[in-house]
Amino acid sequence: MWGGIGMAGYRISHLGEPEQNNDAVRLSSANDFYLRRDGTNWMRGPLYAGGFQVIRVGDPRDEQDAVNLRTLQASATSVLEQVTEAADTAVGDTITNYTNILNRDIRTKSLNLDPQGTATKNFSMGGQYHIAGLPDPTLGHEVVNLRTLQTEISQNNMRELTKYLRLDGSSEPTNDQTMSNHRLKNLKDPTSPTDAATKKYVDDLITNPVGAAAVAINADLDFSNFKVTNLKNPTDGQDAVNRRLVETNFIRKDQDINVRDHKITGLHPLDFTQNDQSDAAPKGYVDR
Repeated sequence: MWGGIGMAGYRISHLGEPEQNNDAVRLSSANDFYLRRDGTNWMRGPLYAGGFQVIRVGDPRDEQDAVNLRTLQASATSVLEQVTEAADTAVGDTITNYTNILNRDIRTKSLNLDPQGTATKNFSMGGQYHIAGLPDPTLGHEVVNLRTLQTEISQNNMRELTKYLRLDGSSEPTNDQTMSNHRLKNLKDPTSPTDAATKKYVDDLITNPVGAAAVAINADLDFSNFKVTNLKNPTDGQDAVNRRLVETNFIRKDQDINVRDHKITGLHPLDFTQNDQSDAAPKGYVDR
């Protein structure tokens, strides 16, 4: 067919069950699978909204009617008001009675106190709770609050500090100090004669005394056949002389003298009544 059919008020009857989306549907099938707008047929199973809302729901009249949000909120507000009113009426006596019971239980059970208020065992705060609002103690056996403790510690510290050496060096020892075989570490190199010396400073002074401050010696030194090495050339008449300077500037008595074309001057005139026959003679003696 390429057009519509005008039924002129007549019916199409004996339709088969529809198979395609565009098949004509008979009335019995529509009543079986769809809700009528006038509410004359009933649902036969649950309604799956598929994530969509059911909107424009009227206010319920029967107990099994669906409830809209307006009705739900009004009912919840009414219930809350009724509960609040009932609670306000009964809560005064209830709280008073409960407080009395709670206080008694806290004293006798939680705090482990006997009816006279005396503790019967240790009380644990669980490592996470405080005892707050404590006044300053007036008797020796009373619990101490933090303010009183800090004040007492501060006063004791001031008294005890006079017994210790301050790290900033502003206090001095009043007696000898013993290290009890412990080290004094991180010591600065000495600058004054009375300063404590580090091991490195002493070792360097022993192995490399060059440049070190001179030390006055007031007694003989015995080197026990050891040498004094790396001795500098003398500059003063009382300085020790190194071997190189001696061999360069002095003549050994047990060796021949090579004057290397130089003169021997200043010879004393010979007097053979007093001089040995092997003494050197001056030129004047030879020429006469």
